[in-house]
Amino acid sequence: MPDDDEKKFQAWYARIVKRLNKGIKDEKDWVISDEPDDWQHYYDYRAAFKAGAEPKYDEKDKHWHWPSKYKHDLHRNRFIRSDGKWLDTKYDKIVDLRAVEDQKTNREIYEKRKNAVQE
Repeated sequence: MPDDDEKKFQAWYARIVKRLNKGIKDEKDWVISDEPDDWQHYYDYRAAFKAGAEPKYDEKDKHWHWPSKYKHDLHRNRFIRSDGKWLDTKYDKIVDLRAVEDQKTNREIYEKRKNAVQE
């Protein structure tokens, strides 16, 4: 990103972090890290910024949600059951079970690496 765009992105991201973590004192309980490039994120925040996307709060489940198209390939809710089939929410298309199983295996590997780094 050019310097001007990077500055705008950083300001936008800081605003998002402040809004999503409002009232949460302990950093370990934050909804979103203050580091936009944290390898543990499951969204492409830079792509969301470029597209003008914002998270929305769902009163029903009491969580913030980003548009699915910005999900990391290993996001835990990338694939969901819909009408007896598997929907890839990132690309909004029906996929076969092999894609779901491959993602599950890759996610387990990713989580083990993430946990090893945190210890």
